[in-house]
Amino acid sequence: MPARTVGPVGGWVNAREQDAGFSIAYPAGWHVASSPLLPASPASEIFAVSSKPLRPGTIATCAGIPIHAIEDLGAQDALVRISETSGSAPPRRGLFFSGDVRTRTPPSCTRLGRVFYGIVAFEDAGRDLRAFVAWGSKASEATKRDVFAILDSVQVDPAATAPKRPQCGVVDVGGARDGTVMEPSRAAPGEQVVLSGATLRGEDGRYFPADRLEVWFNTKDPVSQVPDASPISPGPILRLSTVSDMDSCTFSTHFTVPRVAPGRYKVNVFVFHVGGYGFWLPHFLTVM
Repeated sequence: MPARTVGPVGGWVNAREQDAGFSIAYPAGWHVASSPLLPASPASEIFAVSSKPLRPGTIATCAGIPIHAIEDLGAQDALVRISETSGSAPPRRGLFFSGDVRTRTPPSCTRLGRVFYGIVAFEDAGRDLRAFVAWGSKASEATKRDVFAILDSVQVDPAATAPKRPQCGVVDVGGARDGTVMEPSRAAPGEQVVLSGATLRGEDGRYFPADRLEVWFNTKDPVSQVPDASPISPGPILRLSTVSDMDSCTFSTHFTVPRVAPGRYKVNVFVFHVGGYGFWLPHFLTVM
């Protein structure tokens, strides 16, 4: 596997595959493959991670499916495998949703009956990627959200032939698919929250260069721009996260729920550019 650097971020881990020009985040406690799950596959495996230890290999009648890894999944477990291939995949746009994956039961080449799997193909920065995902029949909604948050976190270095500006297509900034998503929306202090979405768009709905993104707690204005901003609810104003790499169509970040009194608080996402800053519709975080 390519050289890797890893850094913890609260309850998640950020990993960077140096040689592959690829980064991804996944929940702490999940298991990363130390060797390709499908060593004979024509697609180059970049990364694989699962809530269960990963066993490489498949069987002749199930070529292209990491059968041994999904055989080991329990009914509540999940798996994500990312590979790169040549081909024509649709451009990545906005966030990944369950509708992007047509899950199906494993084929007749295996006796497995409790695991659902699917493949998502997308082009990003001039590179064709394939995401294989699988989860057990009793996997919780939280586990499925983790799967899609992992996909949302994927960032790749541009291919040599990629255009200098990402080709993200037209994005509906007010739409559920292309806005921002925060999961979970109820959490206790010290727990981790994932926030992901599309990066800045111009008035025509297409990609527009931005400098950074800031996530703020309990304020209508970023204190980095409005030092005397007042809190929305009783309690502190806090910057939860900053995203500096805005050269992709999407972003994903994580933050720790602050230690504040129980209640319902606003979380705002601000995007900064040369002309000032804009913001997405706010999220509401219930602190328990």
